Amino acid sequence: LSPSTAKVDLGDKRYRYRSLGVRECWLVDLSRRRLREGVVGDRRVGRGRYVPVRPIAGTSRYPSAVVGLDFRVEGGRFVIRDTARDEDLRRHAEDAAGRLAAERERDEERAGRQAAEQEVQRLRRLLRDAGLANGSV
Repeated sequence: LSPSTAKVDLGDKRYRYRSLGVRECWLVDLSRRRLREGVVGDRRVGRGRYVPVRPIAGTSRYPSAVVGLDFRVEGGRFVIRDTARDEDLRRHAEDAAGRLAAERERDEERAGRQAAEQEVQRLRRLLRDAGLANGSV
């Protein structure tokens, strides 16, 4: 929720979505100023009838029956959990950091492989110069 639109989001907009018949409507308040748990969801259970989505017992995770994900606000950030894999989805910044780490690892492996190939070439030259080019002793 944005402070400038929270009143509309919690009121008119929420009811507008209901009137359109959406199966679920979710609002997120990272600051938790308006929504104590940071997340509120409404689920359509019948013709025009909506009920609040309750958190999973003993957790702060709110399940979406429509998309198969759980939502929660934790540490000032919105966390989405893939219930099929039982893991949190990574955010863009986390994906970027993972990509950079993988690229660094790849570059280090490439450098190590090149160094090993250069060493093999050096040793072959030494063998050739010593008259042992076939590798026989």
